[in-house]
Amino acid sequence: MGKGKTILVVDDDPETRTMLREMLEPQGYAVVLAEDGVEALNKLEKSKFDLVLMDLAMPRMDGIQATREIRLRSYGSKLPVVAISAHTSGTAEEEAFDAGMDGYLRKPFTRDLILLEIRRQFGG
Repeated sequence: MGKGKTILVVDDDPETRTMLREMLEPQGYAVVLAEDGVEALNKLEKSKFDLVLMDLAMPRMDGIQATREIRLRSYGSKLPVVAISAHTSGTAEEEAFDAGMDGYLRKPFTRDLILLEIRRQFGG
């Protein structure tokens, strides 16, 4: 399914990063981890990614600001960015889409929900 696709997982919670890696790698995705928006931007400058799963609330640089920065860069116009957040308010979701995110998943999420959203982002 995910053969040849690389996903950047950005979340300040190590358990969430590990859980997402364990969900995605068996599906054939290569997974790279970052703990905040600053680290994510550094990794995006050095490597090509097919999709970003981005937490909203993180130290140093949150997911909203990181997504805004991604959209300003040459690689960022077509890169799908999906929010993963514990925020349940409609305002958080609206802010995520306003920043340029392409999807929004609420924590806790299931493996099936994550995979469904990734397939949707890849046009399948």
